[in-house]
Amino acid sequence: MSFIRRYPFMSFFLIAFGWSWLNDYVGYYLVDQKPGLFSLTLTRTWGPLIAVLIVINAQGQSIQSWWKRVTYYRVAMKWYVAALALPFVLGETRSLIHWSAGAELQFQGYSPLLVVLNFVVVLFLGGALEELGWRDYVQRYVQNTYSVILVAIGVGVVWTLWHAPLFYLYDLPSYTANQFIPYLVTVVGLSLIFTWVYNGSGGVVLLPMLAHATANLPSFTTTSGNVSEAVTSIASILHPTSFVVVGLILLVIQNRFRPRTFT
Repeated sequence: MSFIRRYPFMSFFLIAFGWSWLNDYVGYYLVDQKPGLFSLTLTRTWGPLIAVLIVINAQGQSIQSWWKRVTYYRVAMKWYVAALALPFVLGETRSLIHWSAGAELQFQGYSPLLVVLNFVVVLFLGGALEELGWRDYVQRYVQNTYSVILVAIGVGVVWTLWHAPLFYLYDLPSYTANQFIPYLVTVVGLSLIFTWVYNGSGGVVLLPMLAHATANLPSFTTTSGNVSEAVTSIASILHPTSFVVVGLILLVIQNRFRPRTFT
C-alpha cells in the first residue's frame, strides 16, 4: 500500500495490465488454447477499473465520493448525441468510401435485440468500464499538467498495448498481427474523441462509456460490387485515420475555446 500511495500512476498501470494480461495468459496456457473461453471473457476488461479502486483506496480517498461522481449523468443532450453518433458514423467509413466509388450499399441484417444486448453488456459489464480508468483517472489528472491532446494520444497508445496479447495469442478477425497498426491508429483516434466528449461534458464519464459501447458494435453496413484495388487501399487507410483526424480537429477547437482542467 505504501508503494501505491507513493507511485499511484505506476501502480495503476501495473495493476491494470497485470489483471488483464493474467486473464489472457491463464486462458491461453491453462484453460484452452482457443479464443473465447477465458481470456476474452468480460473479466479482462475489468483491469483498469480494479486498478482505480485499489489506487484510490490506498490513497485514502472515499469510494463513495468517487461513485457519486462517476455516476453523475446530468449534461446537455448534445453530448449524448455526439457520444453515440460519432463512433457510429466513423465506423461506417470503409463502406461509405466503397459506396462513393460505385459499390452498392447494403445494411447488415442484425437482430435489434442482439444489438441492444451487445451495447448494454459492453456498457455495464465490459469494455466501457475501461473508461473509468483510461479517461476518468489517467486523462482526468494528467491533462492538468500536460497537453490534453498529447495525453489523449499517449493514453491511446497505452490502451492499444493493453490489448496486445489478443493479437499474438489468438487467431481472431479483429486481432491479427497484420492489423496491429490500423488498430493502433483507430484506438488513438477513439481516445481523442472520447477525451473530447469527456472534457466537453465537464468530466461526465458516462459519455465516453457510451461512445465506447457504440464503437464496439459491429459495422451496420456492407457493400457489394467490384471496386478497384486503389479504392480498397484508400478505404483501408482512411477508415482508421478518420478517427484521428476528426478527434484532433474537435480537441484542437475545444482546447482553443473551452480548455478543461479537473481536480
